[in-house]
Amino acid sequence: MAQTSAKNAGCSNIASEIGIATENVDALPNSQDPGNSFWHAMSDATASQSVDDAMNAYFDYVSKYSSSCKINDVARALHAVEDASVRPIPVRFQISPSLVGTSRRSQSRNNANALVPI
Repeated sequence: MAQTSAKNAGCSNIASEIGIATENVDALPNSQDPGNSFWHAMSDATASQSVDDAMNAYFDYVSKYSSSCKINDVARALHAVEDASVRPIPVRFQISPSLVGTSRRSQSRNNANALVPI
């Protein structure tokens, strides 16, 4: 998705790099930490984080990295938007109460069960 978007934006010369960097965001240090769940359009699975707080963190993150011209920064923004786009609107930023306090890695293994409708 990111590579195609880069090509459509007239960035064919770096489209492959953007695609690879976007895919690699999941492997960045701390990417899978609960506190960085907003990188993936999710809440952090704590009872104290509201859906609004998770959404605000996501929008701030996307805004910050999409305003950069660095490939790895643009990749972070695109990755977050891609993650949001694959989740239906009613389940974005929602975590099942049964997963509160579990690791983000455990949640990603059980992703279908991690997201619940509002």
